[in-house]
Amino acid sequence: MGALLYLGGVLCLALAVHIATILALPFLAGEKAMMRWAAFATPGHPGLPPSPTASGTGAPFEDPALVQGLCLFDLSERPFRLDAEIKGMEFVSFSFHRPSGESFYAVTDRAAQHGRIHLLLLDQQQFDDLESDSEDVGTDHTAAAAGEDLRIIAPDQSGFILIRALVTRPSQRDEIKNWMQTIQCRKADEASR
Repeated sequence: MGALLYLGGVLCLALAVHIATILALPFLAGEKAMMRWAAFATPGHPGLPPSPTASGTGAPFEDPALVQGLCLFDLSERPFRLDAEIKGMEFVSFSFHRPSGESFYAVTDRAAQHGRIHLLLLDQQQFDDLESDSEDVGTDHTAAAAGEDLRIIAPDQSGFILIRALVTRPSQRDEIKNWMQTIQCRKADEASR
């Protein structure tokens, strides 16, 4: 009976350590996900990680049926805007990540209006300021007033947006990579490229 109690205690302790380790990983990893992705892009410009090689270089967890791109964002000065034309695309997703890699929001091409998607990323203070400005003026002449802007509140001042597009035929890969370069990622008041 004593051996069973001892074995039960060891199993309970092992389970507790296992669960604690899994829960602690995001905090222990820090901003390693952001640092890994930052090698492929600069703030405000879409980047394309290189295709994976046999040595394992390239984007982490890349699916051969998808082309991945990313934009780094920094909300410390002003909101961040992402604009993309997605007409004719089979599937496109935009996932928003904290510096640790934890996802806080995701949207697919189904959120597009008139073949385009307009995303405005803000922190809580910027969102509150934008809302109060709209109420003070009485009308909002931005794209959001026309129902085109999707406003997203970020929990952190910086992070990255991971863009994934489905490749249905191998011959499409280069075409989709060229399309990714047309995505506009910029601070909200910068002019379009």
